[in-house]
Amino acid sequence: MAASAACLKVQAKTPEPAPALETPEAPTHLIIPVAIPEPEPVPVPPAAPPATPPKPRDTSTSSRTSDRTSPPPTPPPATTPVTEPPAAPPPVLQTTSNGPEEERKVQAVLKKANDDLGRVTYASLKSDARAHYDLAKSFILQAENALKIKNYPFAAQLAEKAANLASQLLKSQ
Repeated sequence: MAASAACLKVQAKTPEPAPALETPEAPTHLIIPVAIPEPEPVPVPPAAPPATPPKPRDTSTSSRTSDRTSPPPTPPPATTPVTEPPAAPPPVLQTTSNGPEEERKVQAVLKKANDDLGRVTYASLKSDARAHYDLAKSFILQAENALKIKNYPFAAQLAEKAANLASQLLKSQ
């Protein structure tokens, strides 16, 4: 009897036909047409006139004597490359109403970062520390450029990063 009990399988009894699930209707979508402006055509510079190929020389003796007395052929005119006008300076970005105060704060943080980097001897640094030193210098330059266009929040972030790196380099020495 024990052997026959092991062969039995237990199955759950379910009703014969399973009820079918109904799929709901798709929600309505509002489609708004968007007009995409066409890009402006790029002006094409006028094509340079084709260069004239040099004339083949006659190797006969009569032409050799006439070549010596005639002036040398003039080279074709050189075409000047088309240069684009210089880029306009970046627009001044005034992000806060208290600009001079923000600028003084950023200048103070930049001065601290420069002072700390000035006390670090670059030659004694290992390669990783040199990379951090260069990165701090890069942050300082970027912060100064951000100050020029009056982007005070960005300049403050960059100055803080430079000051943090500089103080860590000073401590590690």
